[in-house]
Amino acid sequence: TTAALRVFEAVHDAVLVTVPAALRAHLRRSHLARLEASGPIGRLLARQARAHAADHRMSELARGHAGLPDDLLNVHYDPVACAVALEWPGVTLTTIGLVPTVEDEELRFARADDDPGAKPLRVVLDVDGSAFSDAWLTAIERAESSDGSATEPVL
Repeated sequence: TTAALRVFEAVHDAVLVTVPAALRAHLRRSHLARLEASGPIGRLLARQARAHAADHRMSELARGHAGLPDDLLNVHYDPVACAVALEWPGVTLTTIGLVPTVEDEELRFARADDDPGAKPLRVVLDVDGSAFSDAWLTAIERAESSDGSATEPVL
């Protein structure tokens, strides 16, 4: 909490990727065939996804929330943040004035557009989940060419 607050106070041009927006970008069981066919990286990611889903009971989570797919393995929180940093166009951004608050040792941000003490921050409000999944899978597929040399991923 303290470190996140310090980062918020120190940065002048940052983007906040919200959890509700990132929750739209899923790694699903239906993606495993593409991952496994892509090569060693994809096979490793598929194995890790299965283990993560089992360890964190992702199918139970998905059953309990109508907005999540039934075959959920994971949510692409970090890959979405990386895509935003690379200016991937499949996100909806807006600038919002935010004021940090700490409640029960948890950092939260209150919207305060009219507060002169609020810090304007770009915030991701939405992610095109299916476009993201396709771009992510394509990047994994392109990460290793047939001769084993790296190629440039495209997001």
